[in-house]
Amino acid sequence: MKNMTLVMLENRQGYGERLAAFISRQTDSPFNVHLYLEHPIGDEQWEKADVVLMTSSLMDLYGEKVSNEKVILLDEEGRQAEGENEYVYKYQSAVKIYGEILKCCADKGNAVVPMGSKGRKWMLTGIYMPVSSEKRVRSVLEFCRKEGENQKVLYLNLEPVTCFTDLLESGDRKEGISEMIYYVKQRQDNLGTRLGMMVTRAEFDYLMPSANPAEIGELNAEDWQFCLEQLYQGTVYDQVIFDFGAMLPPAVLLEAGDRWIIAGDETEWEEKLTERFISIVSRMTEGSFEERVLKIREVVP
Repeated sequence: MKNMTLVMLENRQGYGERLAAFISRQTDSPFNVHLYLEHPIGDEQWEKADVVLMTSSLMDLYGEKVSNEKVILLDEEGRQAEGENEYVYKYQSAVKIYGEILKCCADKGNAVVPMGSKGRKWMLTGIYMPVSSEKRVRSVLEFCRKEGENQKVLYLNLEPVTCFTDLLESGDRKEGISEMIYYVKQRQDNLGTRLGMMVTRAEFDYLMPSANPAEIGELNAEDWQFCLEQLYQGTVYDQVIFDFGAMLPPAVLLEAGDRWIIAGDETEWEEKLTERFISIVSRMTEGSFEERVLKIREVVP
């Protein structure tokens, strides 16, 4: 039963509608969500809120109200806000934002917040390679093996053309990325269970590459958000690694990634490609993307 009114103050319609819809449809959500895109709102709307989720760029519009203990700031800069407000980083996946909101409310002692729903440790890692090569692919796979030594890892290779499976195993193609894309488009709520039946298990789990690489580009922002939600809620993985090779990843994944690894030999040409990639992505995400980038010559020395 939803017992708390969450007022969401946002200035980007698409972002606000997606996050509000996600919070509202969670089965254990204690929140009735009211989204406001016109600002400032009146005292009546403010007073009825048990929790106010406010994007940090709107702080100046609300003056002293921002210091209210019921305000949680969606921080756009990736830094802790001044004062005593709770804050969560805005440009991450909705599942992690939701978990952090629950944790903030539970830490305040709110009895209607499910104490077991504080979110779990989960990392989303993205990989970009300015120039792909067999050496680079082997390095990425070794990185996955290292990460899989102490946690449950799922590797998803989304390059249009890839031969990474030739370095792991041979044989007929199994279910993989193509089937995952189909289930995402169909909004299959048991996607996590299906993936568990499709993965190839080794030192780390992975899906076979797409049978038709063009289909990867057909997924829209809502598709990717649904995919991330299902990976978080319906699987047991501690870390999911998205490998786009030299492709430009979709904005949803760029915003949601906890870290991005740029694997290259740092030749002059690769440096130019890397700089261009970071410049484009920083504009796309409107956030502190560079703070999440790990630039290394090889993923594993």
